[in-house]
Amino acid sequence: MEEYYKPEPYEFHIGFKFEQKNSKNNWQKHTVTTDFYGGDCIGGYFQEFLNDLYKDNIRVKYLDKTDLYELGFKPVTIDKTRWKIEGATMFKKTKYTLVMYGRNFSDKQMDLFNLIYIFKNDLARTPSIDRIPKQLSLFNGHIKNKSELAILFKQLKV
Repeated sequence: MEEYYKPEPYEFHIGFKFEQKNSKNNWQKHTVTTDFYGGDCIGGYFQEFLNDLYKDNIRVKYLDKTDLYELGFKPVTIDKTRWKIEGATMFKKTKYTLVMYGRNFSDKQMDLFNLIYIFKNDLARTPSIDRIPKQLSLFNGHIKNKSELAILFKQLKV
């Protein structure tokens, strides 16, 4: 699986992180700010931006473990005798637990078929678990990138 993807125009919002090829054909990191939408961007820059988007000159990094670390999560060692869920990776931040569940979650990329579960308790202390308790989660679903996860955390007050 690729480490980056081509975003859709609707994904862009204040705080959204992306990379854009510059005139030297190098990838340059950007974050959408109020200036991105304000002023004269509709006339000049915005049209240039859309052209770059459709020419594959704009990309977004898929969510990976590094992003979780940057958002303040720490990895949790799972006791395999209590946790009988194959393919689960757990992270902890204050009173929240985030579980990544799926076939491939590496330092570099995340399989989009993976699910993210966010819980408002310490699942690592659960005596025994043989399936993820979806009904107790604050969120379960797919997250493509760090910006999307940051917005979700803000909405959930994580």
